[in-house]
Amino acid sequence: MLLIGSITFALMIMGLVVVFNGLIAPSPDVTDTSNDVDEAAEYNGEVRRNARTLLIHTNHQEVYASKSDLNDTAERHFGNYSRLLAESYAASGPVYVNATYDGPVAYGHRTVQHEENDFTHGSNDWSPVDSPNEIGWFVVNLNLSDVSNDPFRIVVENDTGETMGYEFTKNGSTVTAVDIDVTRSGTPLAEATCQPFSGRTLLDLLDGESFTSSCSMPGVSAMDGPYEVTFEHGDRVRGKYSIVTRGAPNNGVPNCASPPQNPCRSPVVWSVNVTTTYESPGVSYTNGQNVSVYGGSEA
Repeated sequence: MLLIGSITFALMIMGLVVVFNGLIAPSPDVTDTSNDVDEAAEYNGEVRRNARTLLIHTNHQEVYASKSDLNDTAERHFGNYSRLLAESYAASGPVYVNATYDGPVAYGHRTVQHEENDFTHGSNDWSPVDSPNEIGWFVVNLNLSDVSNDPFRIVVENDTGETMGYEFTKNGSTVTAVDIDVTRSGTPLAEATCQPFSGRTLLDLLDGESFTSSCSMPGVSAMDGPYEVTFEHGDRVRGKYSIVTRGAPNNGVPNCASPPQNPCRSPVVWSVNVTTTYESPGVSYTNGQNVSVYGGSEA
């Protein structure tokens, strides 16, 4: 069961955009409702934050053959969360709360290599994001024992022609570490050495942070989007990756039908409608809101 307050899901780092139209109405015959109003507003914010965390976990926990498969899973997880939340609030006093998953406002697309392989697809050089697109998630998981002495490059270009380049090579003194040289429009920008965790490094390229060591570098988000992404010499590394885009890339990667190919394209919930209810002796509150899961546009 997923009670988000107790979940340690390491990849929860993107921003949140919320639009809501709520109504907090004091209950009749109650004179002092300020504390209840504050608690209702706090509850709404808690659900808003946790909805995003829950949906990122749902989007990335597996690959989905269809939007309906994804939506069924998301609705089930959200129902479990809402039930546990209601039990928690009820145990603290005469309070009824409910959080309802009203369904996606928009879907996105996740190009994912879910099994260990090199980073090729038909050729050593290819573009998993082949035209300008909004990117909400860009994570690579490298097996450092399979990083070559010759560079593997990721090039990200925006719609003005500006580029961010990431060049990965095996560290010369530590065979299980990786050196990363970062350039911006061809000009050297930064260098980083990422040490292994269980022989791997897990990098968020949007923010330029490693989840498995202290290395950091300028992220893709330092440059305005939308973005295209190209892998160069993908035969020089092995590992996994996951790139979430708002629009569907025309990259030749098939949908994640059963059994899913590797890589494949899986739907994600990009933004969602959620309704929260909070009722206590002092206040009655219902709020409908749109939550942007990856921090980009909602529609």
